[in-house]
Amino acid sequence: MYIDGITHEEDKFNNFLTICIRTALHMRKEGFIPQDKVTICTFNTLNSAVPLIASFFTGVIPSTIDPTFSEDDCKHFLQMLKPKAIFVGSDSVDLIVNSLKASNLKSKIIVLGPSNDYESFDNYLAPIDGEESFEPHDAINWKDTAVILFSSGTTGKPKGICLNHSFLINSAQMKKHAKGVKVLFYSSLYWVTQVGLTIANILYGFIKVVCPRYDGPASFCRVAQDCKLQAVFLPFPYLVDVTEYCQNQNITLHLNEITMGGTPVTEKHLRLAAETFPNTRLLNCYGQTEVGPTTAYPRHENYVKLMKEKLFKLSCGKTVQGAIIKVNSN
Repeated sequence: MYIDGITHEEDKFNNFLTICIRTALHMRKEGFIPQDKVTICTFNTLNSAVPLIASFFTGVIPSTIDPTFSEDDCKHFLQMLKPKAIFVGSDSVDLIVNSLKASNLKSKIIVLGPSNDYESFDNYLAPIDGEESFEPHDAINWKDTAVILFSSGTTGKPKGICLNHSFLINSAQMKKHAKGVKVLFYSSLYWVTQVGLTIANILYGFIKVVCPRYDGPASFCRVAQDCKLQAVFLPFPYLVDVTEYCQNQNITLHLNEITMGGTPVTEKHLRLAAETFPNTRLLNCYGQTEVGPTTAYPRHENYVKLMKEKLFKLSCGKTVQGAIIKVNSN
């Protein structure tokens, strides 16, 4: 189940499955075949994950671009991908059009929303023959590429990473939440965290709260309170932002779990977060797009006090289940 964190509109799994099947059938009708490449560039909406799942259903290989990127970055991605089509949010049409022109590419543009100049994604959501008898593409080899994501670009221009079906399932299993738990990740589908969450949502049946982007601590607190959020992924700068706001405004949020990632976490701000959310499990994770989550550090104020020397001086936490870390001293 999906809930729009701003409008509170709901979309249940049966409807989500239906529109994914319709989109897949329309893609087949339009000539998309297994191993074709498509790109998705949109902020989070109730329908933003539909092209992703429909691509899996048809054997098409999806890739993703973050809508906040510059035209130069977007051009870099498109020149690597050369997608047959791009599913683009209405806010990002100019970005994609200009980037395609700069790349000398003629990918088909499909706009997630109404459009006068390009085909609307609404056409792919329309009823179509074959829905009841639909058979998804069978991924015979789990080592085949399922999706193309990108490295973070820390050491240079981002590089394309071909992730296979096995990786996606393993990544999703790291994001297991109980059925009915309300979970929010702000990251777009460009990030492996959002892709993994989307698949985990289907596997485990928790409730995915959808917000287009992080819009400041006041907005986050409203969403958390209105939607009764129980779990959230926050990049560390966002956590600092939210923690300081809650402290200054004397706001209490009843979250069960906050997962942090993306940047190093300081002891000072970790302790402040633990004081602000005393009953919340704070989980600091480290991973890479290429390999998924590798380490997870459970944090709780009492636990941190008791384990201060271990946690902040010598130890980097524990590896996640099923992962092995090799330390190379050279």
